[in-house]
Amino acid sequence: MAKKVNIRVISGGQKGADKIGLEEAKKLGFQTGGTAPKKFYTTRGQGSDFSLKDYGLTEVSDADTASYQGRERFFGPRTEQNVKKSDVTLIYTVEGKEDSPGSRLTRNLAKKHNKPFLQNPTPSQVSNLVSGLGKEDVTINVAGNREFTNRKAISQGLQ
Repeated sequence: MAKKVNIRVISGGQKGADKIGLEEAKKLGFQTGGTAPKKFYTTRGQGSDFSLKDYGLTEVSDADTASYQGRERFFGPRTEQNVKKSDVTLIYTVEGKEDSPGSRLTRNLAKKHNKPFLQNPTPSQVSNLVSGLGKEDVTINVAGNREFTNRKAISQGLQ
């Protein structure tokens, strides 16, 4: 019999894959959270998205921002925190944008911090990776393109 795993889903709260990951996780009954940019900024065109607090997100701290060593000074610190606070990162991208700056940053930070990641994973790949961790509590960071809209892919990956 497979061991029960408690899943928590985090993200940076950006529109697209990040926000869909939080919404689908909540529908599935998982705990949610993560680190958002200062003032819960998104590129939605509306500036700050304070609804992210409803998903348990907090703003990136000044200390984490100051200690961040990368070039991407605005989204980089929160991306790094989400990678570091997760056990695995799932990156969802649209065709032709698999190597977008944000996806590349997320992959590079996962490698830097020795964290496993999957890009555009199948549900079985996610299941195998999560069960292979051998942990009872697993935090999954969902990241990806702002243009990503395939809820089904993310929902199936989290089940």
